Amino acid sequence: MRITPAGPDDLAAILALEEVFPAGQRWKEASWADELAAHSRIVLAAREGSSLLGVVLLAVLHDFADLLRIQVAVGAQRRGIADALLREALALAQRRVLLEVRDDNEPALALYRKHGFHVIDRRRDYYGSGIDALVLERPYPKEETA
Repeated sequence: MRITPAGPDDLAAILALEEVFPAGQRWKEASWADELAAHSRIVLAAREGSSLLGVVLLAVLHDFADLLRIQVAVGAQRRGIADALLREALALAQRRVLLEVRDDNEPALALYRKHGFHVIDRRRDYYGSGIDALVLERPYPKEETA
């Protein structure tokens, strides 16, 4: 597997990955096209041969980044792809990172905790009635000085 920047040529493959989300939470083609064209984005794809296995998207703002999307193809899950994508994206972001995640998404929460994220807030009914989001933060790791 290799991780490379994603671009407009990857749009169809990225849209196919949207099946991992419930129908009402899938992004449309225009949304992804805008994200792929934006200069203030980190969009990385995990690839194996000609197949796109996963993608991560961060919006890079002045002093922080917002993790907007991370998804892995249904048949490629549980192989460390999300872990590798997140690791690469965090290394490129080099700043504090925020995200929202369903409070019942245990696999995602475990991944984020592994990478130093912690809960800073809860958004009630964020994903619909009775479905809360947790807001997580990963402070930018400062270099230790001797």
